Formats: sequence, structure tokens, C-alpha cells
Amino acid sequence: KLLLLSGPDSVLSQPWHHGAFAACVDPLAVRAAWLPPKSLSKCLRAYKLLLLSGPLSSTSPEAVAGAIEGMPSILASALAGRLAEIQARDVARAFHAMASLHKHGLQLDEQGRHFCRVAAQDLEERRAELSLTDVCYLTQSLAFLGEELQGGSAKLLSALYEEVQRHIPSMTSRDVLLLARSASKLPRGSTPGVVQELIAAELLRELRSLRPMQLCDAAVSFTRLRYGGIGLFQGLAQASVTQMEDFSPRQLATMLHSLAKAGMHESRFYEYAAVQVPRTLLASEPRDLALVAWAFAKALHRNEPMLSSLQEDIKRRHTSNMTPADVSMILWSFTRLEVALDEELLGSLTHFVATGSRSFSSSAIIVTCLSFARLGFAQQPVLVELYRTLYAKLPRLNHHQLAFGFFLFSTSGVRDEPLLQRFLFECRQRIAELRGQDLGNILLACSKVVTPAAFEQSMGLRDGLRKQIFEHIDRLPPVPLLSVYLSAPPLLGFSTDENLQVMAALSKQFPDMAGSELARCLLATARLELVHKPFLLPLFNELRWKRRELDANEVVSCIWSVYTLGYCKPKFRRMLGTRLTISVSKRDIPARTLRDILPALSHLGYWERLPDSLRRSVWRLADEDLRQCATPPPSTPTVPRDLQSEEWRLPSLEKGLFRKRLRRGEHVFSKEHMLENMLPDSRKEAKREKKEEKKILTEAGVLPTGQTAVKDFITMVQRL
Repeated sequence: KLLLLSGPDSVLSQPWHHGAFAACVDPLAVRAAWLPPKSLSKCLRAYKLLLLSGPLSSTSPEAVAGAIEGMPSILASALAGRLAEIQARDVARAFHAMASLHKHGLQLDEQGRHFCRVAAQDLEERRAELSLTDVCYLTQSLAFLGEELQGGSAKLLSALYEEVQRHIPSMTSRDVLLLARSASKLPRGSTPGVVQELIAAELLRELRSLRPMQLCDAAVSFTRLRYGGIGLFQGLAQASVTQMEDFSPRQLATMLHSLAKAGMHESRFYEYAAVQVPRTLLASEPRDLALVAWAFAKALHRNEPMLSSLQEDIKRRHTSNMTPADVSMILWSFTRLEVALDEELLGSLTHFVATGSRSFSSSAIIVTCLSFARLGFAQQPVLVELYRTLYAKLPRLNHHQLAFGFFLFSTSGVRDEPLLQRFLFECRQRIAELRGQDLGNILLACSKVVTPAAFEQSMGLRDGLRKQIFEHIDRLPPVPLLSVYLSAPPLLGFSTDENLQVMAALSKQFPDMAGSELARCLLATARLELVHKPFLLPLFNELRWKRRELDANEVVSCIWSVYTLGYCKPKFRRMLGTRLTISVSKRDIPARTLRDILPALSHLGYWERLPDSLRRSVWRLADEDLRQCATPPPSTPTVPRDLQSEEWRLPSLEKGLFRKRLRRGEHVFSKEHMLENMLPDSRKEAKREKKEEKKILTEAGVLPTGQTAVKDFITMVQRL
């Protein structure tokens, strides 16, 4: 009772009576075996509350502080053999107390682990006595303990989810939110899909009664669960729209981030949010601004007024109040939306990166490198400092980060030999574990920064990449396989048979590839100068079907590729000519680009189909060698001399002309309007003739009904 009365007291300057807890340590340790089990459970929860309230009083000796920290293990050890004497809910509370202490840094000793294993077995046997609230607390406890139970958690979790399905009809909104929050902290895949569907259905039923904080809690929990039902997130978005004005800046940012991460990208919700965000900027923290920018970038919703307000607010804040994660998210968001960053804002963010890159996490560094690559950022001192910071973190990167970081380094323009050798060393160490896109990224990076001669000297990397490619070639997705086809043959020295093997695997992926990817396939084939009809004919066919996806640059690439190959089917040639004509009419292809492919245009018969003015522009840019490949364009037409002196003029205005037209009842608003009315209008003339024809037919009693042709056809058939 003394311990429970020594809880937080808001009236006192020191809310926790540490002296009382310290004084009870020795008596409780001596008499723990004789105390009632329920009292042990309450004492355990009391010490848990004390230890989680914050650091102990500075006046407490270290020995006393150590004794207080060791007290939960003593109480748990005394309680472990007497769990059957107390209710299941008290066992669940004691189990949750030990799990909470473990989660917050007080590691379990052997006595604590023994208590948790015994309690888990007892709760599994007595699960029918648990309420839904107890089940939620136990689920959270299992998430806190992780692998400490060594397999016992899976059995208990399965039993708890059986109880959840039994208690579904009596669930309240509080129970649903607590259960979703607890399940979201478990390892991925621990919560069965059936349980997720039941929780989501109950949440949708209670959706209208949820407050903003509860809506945010639900969105965060189901996003962490990787729940696939988009209907739930649409319902959360609709409920958020009705209460948008009541959201705090942190709640609004959290809701936007969670829904964008879950894939809910409906524009209506983001339009409402774009109106509300500028109103909350003054009360927002830097993390809130970063989350909002990230959400709009993830959803690809570009709202210019909101983004301008966001930039101005970030610019007036000092970057010292931001964290590396905030800066990397802001840079990534604006570059993904292709928003022109203010020079002052970009300068302050760049200065933060240059001076504080050593405090960046691995993910923040990779995201920042990606943002600078999208910006076309070319300031070498900043990039060198950023990539040198990455040098020390390479061993701690996962496979995806390593491969993508290597690819970004190869496109950055930075030439750092030690960093390059370190990348190659790490790739060589992990070569047996590289799959899919990671393999493609490493191949593309090596093709940009490593010569084939130097690549042969890298110990084992060349042979390892070849082995990985041909072992998994039939299981590679389209994008990594295309990366292999683009970079591996010249880099790894593929033979003709190996190239044909890659072509055979790639041709199976044609239906799943976009038009731009198919154009790159044709370009890679042209580089190999390998005419293989079983590969080219399906490729031509797919490109014809997806011709509307090709932009002007891809059309030019295809024209040059088929010219280099020296092989093209007539239908594919006509398709390329049509797409070229459309792109030229839209002025999407500059004359300088057409100058580069002038031999291909002439060989395929497209040169004469271009407009004469464009042909003359291309001809002026071409040198003598290129002009040998095509016929010269027609010269500029000249005006005959007898027409050069004549000048066309508008008819002169006479005095009183407007007054005469007004007397006839015609409305004249301006001189331009009068001149337009003076010109003959063919549409009005045709309409007048049609009206007169209809009048004549009506007077003759032969009003057209639209069925004359049908009747004539029936009459002809009857005669036959």
C-alpha cells in the first residue's frame, strides 16, 4: 500500500517519492517469498512505473539506485511459481510490466526471462479468462520482448489471435485502436490476414466517432501493418476531411505521411490538405514540414501555392533546428515534384549537408545523394564531402543501399579512386547475395566508372557477376534484366551464345515492359550489332502496340537503332515515320537532333517527308560528310517582282458607316467586329442553304425522316 500511495503526486515538486521506494527494497527482497501473489504483482507494476518515469533522484546513492533497478527481477522470480493463485489479468499485467522494462532499456536477467517463459505458458493455458483489453496488452508485450521467449511468443500470439476472433462482436473503438497499435509493433507477417480484416472492419464501423488523434493512430498502425485494403485508408481520408480544421500540425503531418505511405493518392484529400497546411505553418515543427512535403511528393500531387508557402516557411527557419532526416526528406520531396528550389533555401540546405554530413544516417545520405543527382548538382566540394562520409558507412549499408549508392556515385561526376575501390571491394564481398535490381545497379555503375581492362583485374568480381547473372537470368524482373542487357555484354565480354541467352530471357518480358524500356532494348541490340529475328520481330510488334508511349527522344533512338542494325520491317518503318511526323509537327525534336540522324532519315525515306523549312534548318547545321548522305532541300521560295510592289490593305472606313449599320438593327461593338461581319462566312452560307432546302421540302410535303435510305434498300430487296 505504501508503494501504491507513493505514486505520482502533481502537487509536490518531486512527483515520485524515491525515498519510499528505496526504503522498501530490503524488506520486500527479504519477505518476497511470503507475500501474497497479488501484492507481488502490484509491487512489480509500481516499480515499473517508477523506473519508466525517468532517471532516479540525483540524491540517491548508486547502490540504492542499483537495488531499485534489480527489484523487478526479484519480485518476478518470487511470483513465477505462484501464478496459478492469481487471476489471468494480473498475470498479464505483471508480464506487461517486465516487457515494458525490457523495451525501455532494462535488460532481462535469467530470473526475468524465466518469469516471462512461465507467464507465457500460463497465459496460453488460461486464455479463455482474458478480456480483450488483456489480449491487447499481451500483444504489445510480445512486441516489446521480440525474440526473448525463443519460440514461446509464436504459440502465445496464435492463442491470443484466436481470442480476438472470439471477442470481435464486443469490440469498442478503444479496443480496436489498442489492438491495431500492438499488432503494428510485431514483426512483419506475424498478424494473420483474417485478423487484420476483422480489425479493419470494426474500425470502419466506428470511423465516424473517432477524434483526430484516434484517426492518426489508426492510420499509423495499419500503415505499419502493410494492410492492403485501400478502402480503409479511403475511409480514414474522408473522415479526416470532415475534421481537417480540428487537426493539429503534427496530426495533419502524420495523417498525410501515413496515407501517402499506404498508397492512398486521391487528389481530393490532398486538395483539402493543401488549403489547411498554410494555416498551420506558424505552429509547425521542422519535422512536420518535412512529412508534409514528403507526403505530397509521394502522392505526386503538385500544388504550387502550398509548395511556395512551404518553401518560404522553411527558408525563414534556421537549419540548426532541423535534423539530417528532415533535410534529406525536404530535398527529396522538392526534387521528386520537380519544383524549382529557391536559391537561398538551396544554399542553406546545401550548407547544412556540407557541414553536418558526418551526422547523417545511412538512409539520409543515400536520399540526399539521390536528391542532388535529380537537381543536377555539380558543386564538387559538397559532393566530395558527402561521398567521403559514405566511405566509412559502406560496411553498414544493406545490399539495396550499397548498390544504389554505387550507381549514384557513378553518375555524380566525382572521381575518388579510394571510394571506388571500396565500393568494388564491398560488392565483391556480397556478390553471392546480390539479386534483382541490386545486380542491375552494380552493373550499370561498373559500366560507367570501370573500364573492361581494369574490371578484369578486380579479383573475382567479374566472374562472380557472370555467375549471378546466368544462375538467376530466368528469375530476373524486367528492369534488372534490361540493365544487364545494356551494360553486361561489353563489360563482361559476353559471347554470341551468351548474348542470345540474355535475349531469349528478355523477350519473355516484352508484354510487361513500357514503351521506353522497349526502346532501350532496341538501342542495346543496335550496340551489339546482332540481328536476331526471333528477338527483333516480337520487339517490333510490341513497340507498334505501345507506340503512343514513345516520346520524341525515344522515336529518334529507334530510328537510329534500326539504321545501325540494317534491318527493319515495313510496318515498323511506317510506324516510326508516323511518330516522327507527329513529333515534328509538335516541335518536340530540334533541328540539331535531326542533324545527328540525317543518314538514318535519308536511308529510311523520312527526309523528304519533313517540312521544307525544317529540312533547310537541318541542312545548314550539317557538315559536308553528312550532306553526302541526303538530297539537298528545296530553296527558299521567292516572291515574283510584279507582286512585290502590291501591298494588301484593309478596306478604308467611310464616314457614317457605323450609323448606317445601327439603323439596320445590326449591333456593332468595335471596328474589328464590323470588319469581321463584312467578310463572307462559309458556315453561315451553308446553314442558310440547308434551311431553304428544308423549307422547300416541307412545302412539298416530303419532310425527310432519316429513313429514306432504309426504305429504298427494302424496296430493292423486295423486287429481287
